[in-house]
Amino acid sequence: MKIAIAGMGHESNTFNTTLTGIEDFLLMDAAGFAARERRDSAASGMYDALSGGGAAAFPLYFAGAIPSGTVKMAAYEYIKSQIIDRLVAQAPWDGVCLALHGSMAVDGLNDPEGDLLEAIRWTVGHQVPIVCSLDMHATVTERMAVMANGYAIFRTAPHIDAYETGQRAAGIMLEIHRRGGTHLPAVSTINVLVKIPMLVSGEQSETRVDPAKSLFASLGI
Repeated sequence: MKIAIAGMGHESNTFNTTLTGIEDFLLMDAAGFAARERRDSAASGMYDALSGGGAAAFPLYFAGAIPSGTVKMAAYEYIKSQIIDRLVAQAPWDGVCLALHGSMAVDGLNDPEGDLLEAIRWTVGHQVPIVCSLDMHATVTERMAVMANGYAIFRTAPHIDAYETGQRAAGIMLEIHRRGGTHLPAVSTINVLVKIPMLVSGEQSETRVDPAKSLFASLGI
């Protein structure tokens, strides 16, 4: 079982008028991942869980920047091309695990995560599972729900469970293959997107205290 791992993460603040360029991102290829990737990241959790589950995990390309202004289109297109080019060069794949944030904004592009997922979907085919990790306040779109097979989200704020979230994302991938292998079509997993009329303010979102503590406990996840 050959699984690709890649990542693109940025929490964008559209009220910040200073755009975020490619020079603001930490960029890592496979060699950089092996040398520098932190033990507490979602991508490393994916890698360890996939490897421990009998899969051959291939880190491809990773880009991350601290929260800042809207990302320049050229920066996003560069990151996207690096991921897609590596997927093409090392194809075929039995699955793709992505470490995403989910709240990136790109100048001139409304749904960058959805755009990236759609590009990956058309690259690897509709029979190949795609599973992602996300921040708990990700802006999930219908496009994202359709283009991926499963998601795992952070359960803690501050985010101290990134590694575990990556492990859970990898666990979804392994379970998909356990139940049907590479012959399992993408449509055999179903994502349901329901947007409820509720907003929790940032200063009330810490999961060690209420209301967020009780809200997350009630989800049973």
